Amino acid sequence: MTNKKKKNNSIKATIIFFAACAAVGAIVGFLIGVGEDWFNNHAVTPQNVLESVKSFGFQYTNLIFVSVILCTAVLSLGLYFYVKHHWKNWDGEDEDFYTNKIDTPLSCALSVLGVANIIDIAIVGFFYFCMPESSLDERLKAGIVTDLLYGFAILFHSTAQYVIIRLYKKNNPEKRGNVFSITFEKDWHGSLDELEKIQLYQASYRAYKITQYACLIIMTLSLPLLIFWSEGLVCMLTAALIMLIMTLAFSAQALRQSNKNKK
Repeated sequence: MTNKKKKNNSIKATIIFFAACAAVGAIVGFLIGVGEDWFNNHAVTPQNVLESVKSFGFQYTNLIFVSVILCTAVLSLGLYFYVKHHWKNWDGEDEDFYTNKIDTPLSCALSVLGVANIIDIAIVGFFYFCMPESSLDERLKAGIVTDLLYGFAILFHSTAQYVIIRLYKKNNPEKRGNVFSITFEKDWHGSLDELEKIQLYQASYRAYKITQYACLIIMTLSLPLLIFWSEGLVCMLTAALIMLIMTLAFSAQALRQSNKNKK
């Protein structure tokens, strides 16, 4: 890519960023300047919204949970059998074929399982949040189906990850690590080559920046809740804490690497 194209892309990215900031500012300004009367006239309060969400969540969370498990199974197993089918047709030399038909689908399958793990934990927490006030025994009895679904989801995800990693290691015997071991990530990272490590570091930095922007957006959108109803402080503080931890960890690691390179 030439310098001119890079400059044009940089200008476009800057314009898009400021346009997004202006859009968010316009929404917040509308809520602050005009929206207060509308919310008050229609009796829309955080309490009313919360009660509606709790009622819906308690009734339909398990159905949502089953849907998530089925979607995860279809996507991950579909990608797995897709790879197995194309593995038979690979001549062992065509790198483009390997990347497009084997490596990328396997990575996508692992990503699906990783995202599903996070969603499953969130669903369980959401269900208990939506549960009506009662004794601990009654809450545990009401949540037994959700707990069983969560246990099944963990078992399925772990087994699927093991099978997919084993298939990947079949053609990459230098890769180390057992999915069921607590040192899996450390062992796997230690077996990566330099190119794979560079790709991992680049992806990690992009994820760091995206999470930063997400925290800023969450804190900005929490302002109307604080202004109108004195709610949203926990949401804002959580996003600020995540951003603080990321920034401190990133700065400490950068300083560590800088000192390490000087030796």
